[in-house]
Amino acid sequence: MVDFSGTGEAVEIVDQFNAVEAVFWIVLGVLTALFAGGRLPGFTGILRIWLVCTLIAFGISDLCELRTGAWWRPWWLLVWKGACLLSFAAIAFQVQKNRKITPS
Repeated sequence: MVDFSGTGEAVEIVDQFNAVEAVFWIVLGVLTALFAGGRLPGFTGILRIWLVCTLIAFGISDLCELRTGAWWRPWWLLVWKGACLLSFAAIAFQVQKNRKITPS
């Protein structure tokens, strides 16, 4: 097992999953920055930047979760993750709104 905690103890399967999940979100953010663009109706450049930042922030929050042991403690990690989820919802809402404004 991999030691992400710095304590020398073996990391449980949940922690391994969180580590993989963190890498997934960060890589998805990088791929979005590199390849997502004008192909999607309603998905503007500013929304892409916003999405990239949110994906990477969400991945980093999973790395913090490895240190804290839970997504709901400390309180600021819960707020951080909640802000990321609200950001994802706001981006989706804005893309839908843009699609209605700009007919394809």
